[in-house]
Amino acid sequence: MNKNYLWAVIAVSIFKLTSAQAQEVDTIQNSFLNVTIDEVVIRENRIDYTLKNVPKNMDIMTKKEMKSLAVQSVPELLSYQSGIDLRQRGPLGVQSDLRINGGTFEQSLVLLNGVKLTDPQSGHHLMNLPLGIENLERVEVIKGAATKRYGQNAFGGAVNFVTKVPDSNFIQLKAYAGDFETKGGSAAISFNKNKQHHYLSLGGDFSEGYRYNTDFQMLNAFYQGEFDIRKEESLNLILGLSDRKFGANGFYATPTATEQYEEIMTAFGIVSYDWQKNNWKIMPRLSWRFNNDQYDFIRQQPEIYRNDHSTQSMSAELHITNKNKWGQSGMGVEHRLEMIEGDWLRGGVASPSNLDGFERSNTSLYLEHKFEFLKNRLLLSPGLYASWFSHFDGAFFPALEASYLLAEEFNLFANLSKSYRVPTFYDQYYESPAESGNPNLHPEEAWSYEGGVRFQRNNFRSSLAVFQRNNEDLIDWVWDREEEKWLAQNYNQLVSRGLDASVEYLSAFQILGNNFKVAALKLSYFKMEQVKMEEGQADSRYVLDYVNDQLIGRLTLSFYKRFSLNIAYRYINRMKNTPYQLLDAKAVYQLPNYSFFVEASNISNTDYVEVMTPMPGRWFRAGVSLKVKY
Repeated sequence: MNKNYLWAVIAVSIFKLTSAQAQEVDTIQNSFLNVTIDEVVIRENRIDYTLKNVPKNMDIMTKKEMKSLAVQSVPELLSYQSGIDLRQRGPLGVQSDLRINGGTFEQSLVLLNGVKLTDPQSGHHLMNLPLGIENLERVEVIKGAATKRYGQNAFGGAVNFVTKVPDSNFIQLKAYAGDFETKGGSAAISFNKNKQHHYLSLGGDFSEGYRYNTDFQMLNAFYQGEFDIRKEESLNLILGLSDRKFGANGFYATPTATEQYEEIMTAFGIVSYDWQKNNWKIMPRLSWRFNNDQYDFIRQQPEIYRNDHSTQSMSAELHITNKNKWGQSGMGVEHRLEMIEGDWLRGGVASPSNLDGFERSNTSLYLEHKFEFLKNRLLLSPGLYASWFSHFDGAFFPALEASYLLAEEFNLFANLSKSYRVPTFYDQYYESPAESGNPNLHPEEAWSYEGGVRFQRNNFRSSLAVFQRNNEDLIDWVWDREEEKWLAQNYNQLVSRGLDASVEYLSAFQILGNNFKVAALKLSYFKMEQVKMEEGQADSRYVLDYVNDQLIGRLTLSFYKRFSLNIAYRYINRMKNTPYQLLDAKAVYQLPNYSFFVEASNISNTDYVEVMTPMPGRWFRAGVSLKVKY
């Protein structure tokens, strides 16, 4: 495939598109670091909720919380969230799969400021994000079906990465280094003048690898701009580019495939126009995403077996909200076009791949309303999302959500909704010596039910949610003993059940005088089971490989105001893996313009495996960050 042509397509297309969402804020106590922050109004493209009354099981990671964790990449952040099963192949988010509430990586949706970053080839590419942690304002984690808001891919849940242009002018530099000849850094500049606001960041991560053929090189570029046209109007632009190259020892196929190699390039552009007046808000939006994946089975001999595929997703949307005497209404329309092209080498012979030339379109409409009763103590939100697919029948996703403020400290919530997912091009058409797709696959469907309670009083906050998902026609890869390969098939029925609980102490208390404090303490637990409704179902590759138990604890200590220590513990028990425990820590020394950090992953040097891949043992890193305002 002509790489120069691809770069030309990107250069032309990326400047045509983009997005960002206007946000409104209230003030609450930071739930993790004992400082005052802004609690965003969760707008989700249209109807807005506060975290206190959102009628779903949802969590938000704040900027300060993210910076306290011993991670250097955006995907790694999610491994500290209960209900999230982040399957990594290698460290620092080189390649990772996102699973929510026991769903597969194909049943999870990733968004940037409410814009879907889907990939029609495979959900393996969802986390190819050209973002650094410094770009994020917060992360909204929706645990459970979100089809009413986002459509067919939000089957098990969704993660919305929220960015914004900083209000101040500054230059920020960061550099770090660590074991396995790992090093990286980033540079960012924020510029605001008159009615223009710009934020540009560049970053890179490099390593020789923690074992043979696990070296990597990752480069990111991210730009966000906001242009105020009038008081009630603004134009928003986002551009992103990620380029990563890595040795993939045992990442795919079998653990004995030690010579694998992969290069992935991802780009996107989003443009939106926000208009607000009185009780109306109208936002048209265009978005585009490109992904190229080149995979070699033998790194030094690519002609033996190479896959080279490119996907494009283009979307045009219109979102409208209106506040009225009955509450708040949301409505909109989206048209999406997805396509794939590719070629491959087999034994030195080049040909178009069997995924080449496929495309499909989808038109969706939604309508929902938030009713407010009893002086806003009771919220009731019915909604309907309807989609028409070029290669599948139309589908309707009704949902009903409710939230009730029983007392100032207690909030009850419940919801029910229908979920839906069409198969990817990989599910339908991919062929290899070990796999066969199925062009006759039916879309997945499920009814999801959820209920829970939130409690907050003074310095204490807790939540409990239970859910059940009744699945039909689940798409999975199952092992066929006669053909000795994985085949894509539909399961008839499967019931998923689980609970998600968390307890959090919100405010600091002294241990040894004013100079030694516990700044925050959080403990969360997730329990899950899948029940097959039919006996004799074949061996499952994805659907029945889920987290059965997950326990996460985090403790933040502060010393003499400038020094902080964050300790994180994780216990993970998956159905197809041996349970393991991980202990991570990060220490930060903060000065007015500088900060220094030392962090360690897997302090206990635990041997554990993610998706067939042995993960790194004890790993130390240290770095410095400089921020200068101008």
